[in-house]
Amino acid sequence: MPELKFNIGDKDYTLYCEDGEENDLKKAVKIVNEKMDLFKNENDIPLARKFLMISILIANDLSQNNNRDFDQSMKNQINKLFTKIEEILDL
Repeated sequence: MPELKFNIGDKDYTLYCEDGEENDLKKAVKIVNEKMDLFKNENDIPLARKFLMISILIANDLSQNNNRDFDQSMKNQINKLFTKIEEILDL
């Protein structure tokens, strides 16, 4: 089981993951660090609260991405339906 060491908010952490998951975990850490940078000058906010706020920001990003994917999927399905209708009506 691989052990990954990383730093978030000037604190060192160690996480374990399954073989082959190292890159995914590194990408996730990068995302968290990018969000943490938003609060780098906020020294009066406790670290736990920063992590909570970062979690909410990441969840919001994920939700927006899912909505875009859903919207594109719906557009694709509608286009397929129009194509079928046109074929049926011989347009």
